[in-house]
Amino acid sequence: FFLQFMFFFFKQKTAYEMLRSLVGSEMCIRDSFIGSGDGRLKKLVGKDSKWSIQSEIILEGGLVSLSLSLDKQELIVGANSGKLYRILSTNLNALDLVEGHIDSVNDINFQRDQVDIFATIDSSGIIRVWDINTLQIVTRCTTSSGYKSKGLCVCIADDNCVVSGWEDGFIRAFDISNKKYSPLKWEIPNAHRGGCTSIYADANYILSGGEAVSYTHLTLPTIYSVQISVVAVSLKKKSI
Repeated sequence: FFLQFMFFFFKQKTAYEMLRSLVGSEMCIRDSFIGSGDGRLKKLVGKDSKWSIQSEIILEGGLVSLSLSLDKQELIVGANSGKLYRILSTNLNALDLVEGHIDSVNDINFQRDQVDIFATIDSSGIIRVWDINTLQIVTRCTTSSGYKSKGLCVCIADDNCVVSGWEDGFIRAFDISNKKYSPLKWEIPNAHRGGCTSIYADANYILSGGEAVSYTHLTLPTIYSVQISVVAVSLKKKSI
């Protein structure tokens, strides 16, 4: 036998049936708009039991909430990627309204001698650079595609790059650009035996601290040849 899955679409006090092919496994519904867990927002037209997709867009992250304005001209759409979208209901043109971290923020750092740019890093391995004047994101930084590490600390260096420490012991630097994701500038593998938990950078050197009770001093002119001096620091209390 053939089993057809149906969903019920509620508008006012009337229930309409819709084929499962029109919606996702997880969905939110407002008026004739449906958002699903795969990031698709669909505008439907029809009546009674006959409905079809008039237009559709794909947003970043699964859609978890929809709100339609009183004049029905705009939608506010929330996604589990930490983004909030403003969308025109007529043509589904989308504008990023606001964005935030979806995991715990582990560090924040302002650019030296400036108060309008700061960077944050979270446990999912995303660095965001913010413009405090607009509270909008300038750019994002992350590890290479397919590889994830927990971000632990971040610092904006004098050469307009973001230097960061990671749970895998790496130190990574990214250029601050106007791209959605800024490129990796350089990295130092296994700078610490454990995670790199604190970092400082200026025009002359980089100083980092790690879980393995040590710090690493990096002189910027020699950083690309990875000449590293490591000094172990004992935290044991001496008896007198």
